[in-house]
Parts: sequence; C-alpha cells; structure tokens
Amino acid sequence: MDVEEHAQFASPVRFFEGRIDRDRPDLDGLDVITLWHVFEHLYHPRKALVHLTEMLRPGGFLVVAVPEPACLERRLFGRYWIGWDPPRHVATYSSKSIEALFEGAGLRLVAARPDICNGAMLALNITHALRGAGVELRLHESTVVRMLLSPFALIGMWLGMPAARIYVGQK
Repeated sequence: MDVEEHAQFASPVRFFEGRIDRDRPDLDGLDVITLWHVFEHLYHPRKALVHLTEMLRPGGFLVVAVPEPACLERRLFGRYWIGWDPPRHVATYSSKSIEALFEGAGLRLVAARPDICNGAMLALNITHALRGAGVELRLHESTVVRMLLSPFALIGMWLGMPAARIYVGQK
C-alpha cells in the first residue's frame, strides 16, 4: 500500500492506493504487517492501528519502525534532527506512547529493539544541518558516506540511544 498508484512496482501481489490511517484495504488474516518509517507520517495513528489490527489474524504481528526521540543524534543535531522533519513527520513517539497506542488497538507490545540504521540516518541529519546553514550537499545519497558514518551511528545504539526503534505488537 502506498499513497500514490505510481509507487506500485512490477509485482505479482495486489497493490492498494491510499493511506492506512484513512483507507482500509480489503485484506484479512495477515500474519505480519510492517511499517518501516511510515508511522511518523500518519495523521491518524489510532485509526491506522485499528485498521492494521483488523487485518491481522489472531496471533499476527505488527512491526513498526520509527525515529527514536531519546536518541543521541537528536541531542547532537537539535532542531536539525531528521526525526522532527516537518511537514513530512507529523509526530514523534516514545516507547510509552507506542505501547499505549498498541494497547488501545488491541495489540500487545512483545518487543522493542534498536533499529540498526547504519549511517543512513546520521547522514540525513548531517545533510539537514548543512542545509540549515545554507550548504546544499546530499551526503545521505552516498553509500560511501553512509558506510563511513556507520561506526558513529552504532555508538548511539551501544549507549542505548539508537537513531530509531522497532516495535513489535501481537494481536
């Protein structure tokens, strides 16, 4: 599912155009649904979780990855932290808020783990901070830059302050 039909790629699976926080695809009995850095873009997260939970089979899993507001990068980059990213990101979520949202939708939080973002999010943060200073460099598009930044991104994870977190809920 994506917000625009042009996002569909050549695939044997069905494609649904729409927003999960507004539209519910005609799907039921799914084993796993993933939202990889999608949830922070949703205007109606509770409604989205209701739709997603309805589509899962009993015992099915919902996997949600979101930027972590308690991360080292937010402290380093402040207002230039990519997790804020308005107007694309409409919300940030703490572990407690995700757990409350999951419970309200009938999901039990079964895991919360760091999302190993390698240097991609760190490169985005640097690009965003440079743009704020009037320098237009698209460092995040360079695989070499992301690779070189990976060890620094892992430091945040080792300190218990990862750039993003993955939450797993079970119906």
